[in-house]
Amino acid sequence: MIFKKASEKINTFIPKEALLLSGLIFLSYVLGLVRDRIFARTFGLSSALDAYNAAFILPELFIDVLISGALGAAFIPLFVEIYKKDKARSEEFANTTITSAVLVMIIGAAVLILFAPKTVSLIVPGFNAENQLLYSNLLRIMALSPIIFALSISLGEILVAKRQFLFYGLAPILYNFGIILGTIILSPKIGIFGAAIGSILGALLYLAIRLLGIFRSDFSLKPAFNIKMPEFRKLLVLMLPKMFGHPIEPLTFLFFTAAASRIGSGDISAISFGRNFQSVPVALIGIAFSIVVFPRKVFWRRRIYPRSHTKNFADTWILFYFDTA
Repeated sequence: MIFKKASEKINTFIPKEALLLSGLIFLSYVLGLVRDRIFARTFGLSSALDAYNAAFILPELFIDVLISGALGAAFIPLFVEIYKKDKARSEEFANTTITSAVLVMIIGAAVLILFAPKTVSLIVPGFNAENQLLYSNLLRIMALSPIIFALSISLGEILVAKRQFLFYGLAPILYNFGIILGTIILSPKIGIFGAAIGSILGALLYLAIRLLGIFRSDFSLKPAFNIKMPEFRKLLVLMLPKMFGHPIEPLTFLFFTAAASRIGSGDISAISFGRNFQSVPVALIGIAFSIVVFPRKVFWRRRIYPRSHTKNFADTWILFYFDTA
């Protein structure tokens, strides 16, 4: 009885799902370390690996600003609110959001593919002509990933709203696995393009596991494009502040990449290796716990507890994050 009560208390302040997600994030970072060691062993701090890392900058910026950063905070509260009133309408809202996100990224990908050479002066101004061409060709491959991630991230928001964290957390692990697989199998034959193709394979695996989670839930995934829905228009309004604030980090890294391209071979890769692990503490604790707590807070706010309780709940978690940091 004592242990049962203790377990209930622990789960109140440290939800089991948060520990699960934190563990999965840790595994993804471990696999990321393996990936980077394979990169270092296969390519070294070379101009080819520099071009590969630089080719990620604009696709990541597109997905971070337009989908990942903007969608997360706005989608879940609206989806939960609609779901409690009308399940069918919540699915129409979610499917409209998914379709819109994919269409936006298709346009973005087309722009990147068509104008890849024009981005050289912005991203890698210090590259010579050969490496500029390599960067442009790699960017055209990487430009496909925002389309896949637009769908994956949108599905991920639904999984979070439904508290299906296993399939959500497995996705980054499979993404790194795909990159490793492409590098090991293809790079001996086609060089750095093997890693680029591996990143697309990883993105598809990322999507596949989240699709599996959706198919195992009660959500009905189907194309919809009812952009006149008041809820969808409200989503767009709520997304705008996040879209303007979120680019700070990716734009900072863009600046570092452009500067490193002028210094010498391998400098972009060195920065990228460091960047991959600078956020480990934040991801393991801050991101994992906030992803789990956010839909719980939304649910309590909408259904069960008064505002004062949810405010106290939120304040407790804010203090927890500061104490942990």
